[in-house]
Amino acid sequence: MAMPISRAARMTRTAISPRLAIRIFFNTGVNIALMDHQNANSSENWHIQTVLETGSTNADLMAAGHQGAPDRSVLRAEYQSAGRGRLDRTWEAPRGANLLVSLLFRQVPDRLHVLTQVVALAATSVAQKTCGVDAQLKWPNDILVGSEKLAGILAQAAPTDAQGMIPFVVVGIGCNIGWAPPGATSLSANGWSREVTPDEFLQLMLPEIDALLALSDDDL
Repeated sequence: MAMPISRAARMTRTAISPRLAIRIFFNTGVNIALMDHQNANSSENWHIQTVLETGSTNADLMAAGHQGAPDRSVLRAEYQSAGRGRLDRTWEAPRGANLLVSLLFRQVPDRLHVLTQVVALAATSVAQKTCGVDAQLKWPNDILVGSEKLAGILAQAAPTDAQGMIPFVVVGIGCNIGWAPPGATSLSANGWSREVTPDEFLQLMLPEIDALLALSDDDL
């Protein structure tokens, strides 16, 4: 289905368990090895739409979710005018320079922060393995190279239904591929071993997410 494009948005983040965050931080190498072994096929499990411009991919995908968009719907924008990061900071980049994308999940785990973790681990894995950039996770929402921010992640859950269940969660990620604002960094600024476009980075992330979602909670 076509996803409605809004002109404004406000994204909220999910919390992460400090205990689980510490455990994943020190086990990242193990998780990436498991992902290599269990990788799914490309992006065939996903419903992907790319738009030239919108206000916020998170806001648009939330609206699409309420209208019945399927599990693993993805909305990527070449440019967004109302993207927001932590503490309501503006997240904006030149057209086509960076990855600006949101992903919708209808299979919602008991611990919502697992979806944030999965997206963060997938992006970190691609930065490390494909681009040769020493990206590291800073929980709950950031990916850093050294002390500089490479990517930020924000998640938003739909209101609970009549049965008290959360029907879907949208996770948005902004990753600096070819450009970074002052005080941040990008993949291209770190001497990447392989150049990728925002779309290529996304296509590499999706099978990593599939593989992580197939792991048990103990493996995560």
